Amino acid sequence: TFSGVLASYGVAAPVAHSLESTFAAEGKYLECIKAGIIAHIQGYAPQIAIEFARKTIPSHLRPSFAEVEETIQNAPAHNAAGHDATAVSAPA
Repeated sequence: TFSGVLASYGVAAPVAHSLESTFAAEGKYLECIKAGIIAHIQGYAPQIAIEFARKTIPSHLRPSFAEVEETIQNAPAHNAAGHDATAVSAPA
């Protein structure tokens, strides 16, 4: 009985706690993605959809509004086909 209690409190409980925190973090990640996609589908501008997603991130991990704006401004532009719009394409 002692070995059962030891295994339960010494092994099973820490493993269960580790799995719980891992899945909770992954759930928050997916919640952030969901908020951004739903805002985009509802017709909000891309910057506003990103703001909806940013607000779901826990405050100690959330980037500031200025950091997000800077990242958006420095992101490469893509055309409708998904290719980098700044790349020079060869004539056909």
